[in-house]
Amino acid sequence: MRSKIAAGFGALSMAVGMVVALPALPVAAAAPGYHLKYGQTWSKGTVTFNNRSVAVVGQQKSVSKTDCRRTYASAHAANGKELGYAISPWVCGTTAKYSLNVPANVRGGAAYVRVHFQDHAANTVARATVRKP
Repeated sequence: MRSKIAAGFGALSMAVGMVVALPALPVAAAAPGYHLKYGQTWSKGTVTFNNRSVAVVGQQKSVSKTDCRRTYASAHAANGKELGYAISPWVCGTTAKYSLNVPANVRGGAAYVRVHFQDHAANTVARATVRKP
């Protein structure tokens, strides 16, 4: 019985030693960000590239109740082809958060995302391109 206990303890000691010897995992890189401004209005946030989609999370501000703003994000392949898009709700005279899931249903996902800040007529007033790290 003692030999079984000793063998079990030896195996446990080796397993603990192997766990301790594992290299540290790399720290995830920070998601690239954007900050679009137009007058006193803005949209800012981060972009996280996933395998077949892109998460665009941020907040936007409109100072006028009649001149609303929204954020439009489109995912693109390396050749420039648009893979999908998503649009935030309008914000009028306030600040609001948004979370967009932009489809990029190709192997490897999107190469870059274009984030547009739009006025009440859906015209782009500011734009940023965020490339996959």
